[in-house]
Amino acid sequence: MIDAKPKFDLRLGRRYAPRNLLRHLELAHQRMEMRISFLITAIVALVTAIALWGGYYYSTSTDFALHYALVEYIGSHGAWPDGSVQRLEVMSTYPAVTHTLAAVASKVTGSFIYGTATTALISVLISYLFILYAVRFEDLISTFLVCTIFIALIYFIDKYHVVVGGEISGNNFYFAQMVSLAIVIPIMQVMFSGRISPIKLAVLAVGTTFALGWVYPMATMQFACGTIAYFGVVALQTLVDHRTSRKDISRSFLLLFGISVAIPLAVVLHPTFADMSANAAHEGGINLNLPATFVPKILLVCGLVITGLSFAHIIGKLNVANPVALTATALGIFGAAFVQLFAFGVGVGSLYGVAKHVFPVVTITLAILAMLMVAPLAARLRRTSGRYVGARGATLSLAAFFAFAASMSDAGRPLDPILRSQEFLSTNLPADAARQSASMNKDLLPMENFAISLGDLHYDKVASAVRALGPAVVGGSETANRILAGQPIKYAALGLKTSPQPPQECVVAQSLEASTAIVKDTCLEDNTIYRMGEWISVANLREDRPFLRQGWSNQEHWGIWNDGSSATLTLKLEKPSTSALRLEANVIGYISKEVPQQTVEILAGELKVGEWTFTESERSGSRQIVVPPSAATSEKIEIRFNFPNATSPSGATRRLAMGLIGFRITEVKSN
Repeated sequence: MIDAKPKFDLRLGRRYAPRNLLRHLELAHQRMEMRISFLITAIVALVTAIALWGGYYYSTSTDFALHYALVEYIGSHGAWPDGSVQRLEVMSTYPAVTHTLAAVASKVTGSFIYGTATTALISVLISYLFILYAVRFEDLISTFLVCTIFIALIYFIDKYHVVVGGEISGNNFYFAQMVSLAIVIPIMQVMFSGRISPIKLAVLAVGTTFALGWVYPMATMQFACGTIAYFGVVALQTLVDHRTSRKDISRSFLLLFGISVAIPLAVVLHPTFADMSANAAHEGGINLNLPATFVPKILLVCGLVITGLSFAHIIGKLNVANPVALTATALGIFGAAFVQLFAFGVGVGSLYGVAKHVFPVVTITLAILAMLMVAPLAARLRRTSGRYVGARGATLSLAAFFAFAASMSDAGRPLDPILRSQEFLSTNLPADAARQSASMNKDLLPMENFAISLGDLHYDKVASAVRALGPAVVGGSETANRILAGQPIKYAALGLKTSPQPPQECVVAQSLEASTAIVKDTCLEDNTIYRMGEWISVANLREDRPFLRQGWSNQEHWGIWNDGSSATLTLKLEKPSTSALRLEANVIGYISKEVPQQTVEILAGELKVGEWTFTESERSGSRQIVVPPSAATSEKIEIRFNFPNATSPSGATRRLAMGLIGFRITEVKSN
């Protein structure tokens, strides 16, 4: 018999009192059996998920283009870009570990598109596997109950698009964030299990924080916060436990102080720290089925639940299999969100950066809620702890699979037709446009447009594809330069399933199997008619964005920013106007410390018709200009906005000056 007196081990971060050595060894054997069954069934779940979901994609975001470009570069060159690869734009300095994993997966799948999509899907399932592993109990029934409640919560909450998996579905494609979450959660579960001595863990944690800097900024902050939380919780446990010696208390708080200094230094001194800061301040669009302004409130509510969990653990009331690992992981995930929220509050972060944390924070909170519902019953159910040990691992894997299925409930679109279309294009494009693949398809989603032909004829997306993938994708530098300058190109690709059949004289080649046709670009003019006096809300324009020619960025929930030194509105009227025309527009100027004033020069054709000025005090509102009859004689009106002071926000590539919310054209009646 060994000493049965309760002890406190800093390595475990919890009290333990084995009654005898045989019982201790029996428990160790049970844990090993559970882990082996968990590993085996997890592999089966991953293979099943790939078999059922791997041939599809679930995101409609054009962000796929840039992530795909980086995966393709790494897979083709066997190296990371050095920052000088202009065609990769911001991706040339992007943390590339996650994309390297996708490049490796692409060698197995035989396609960079398959590799990228499959890596993202696997990451969702791995994240659920280890979130459930964190809230497991020592007995089968309690574990089964917590898994069942968690799945039910995921099914209910998924309609708001705020759980893990939302990063790569809908109109989101946060590839690196999704993959990095699947990396950092298992790392935290292993390192914070309480089985590594405090000194070794401190050294290992600093090194891991530094290494994660090359994975993704959010993962770096999650692990950094989780490490500090782990040492903080253990220190508080030693303080409240009357059996702990003063020496142990002093040592635990000294370690906490040391790690609280070393971890932030590892973050700040990392070569990618400037990029991390820029990432935190980056503004963008996010697809949630609730107002983005709700996100900070949701995060704070989740923070209260996680704080309550931490308190329960500190006072010894948390009965899960490994309470210290769960507490540190949950605090790490919420801590990173809180840091981002604080940065936003003091003006150095962005609401977009805050909103991206909602997926892991909400999911870990749902797992904790499920665990708290079962916890009161766990002590009574623990009599089954020595039975059906292998079934516990299988239960966790099966539950993770169902949670994954719930989060990926968006309708998937098969990848095979996209690959067939790409092969058809590369084979059949005319010799004078070899590998040209600019397309325009009004009815396809952005992802389909990109994957079929890496862009569209309306220049903003095709220019992004050229910058991301290089001039070779459109037949060389001459064609690429014409596209970047907004000049016409010769050919385009159409999806035959959703586009009207083009006139035969326009068709260069077509394939029913690939559902794609190559047509002359002169046949693709946008014939959308503008009805005089109609108010156009830019955020609600259809995907091909009629009226918005070159010079505009991506649509957002409020409207659209320009991107560059000029942008154009082109409107086809029902008939030429015989009077002057008034353009009324709701606009917003991009004002910063570096650019306190924006001036917008407005031309109708080649005639200057007005000028708008934006300042801090007059940043947004309704503006108007009048187009004289001499410039409005044609049925097509082209209004160009020149932006001499367009500037890029810190860490961004877009050059902003003016945002367009809505507009209309009316006739000016003469007296």
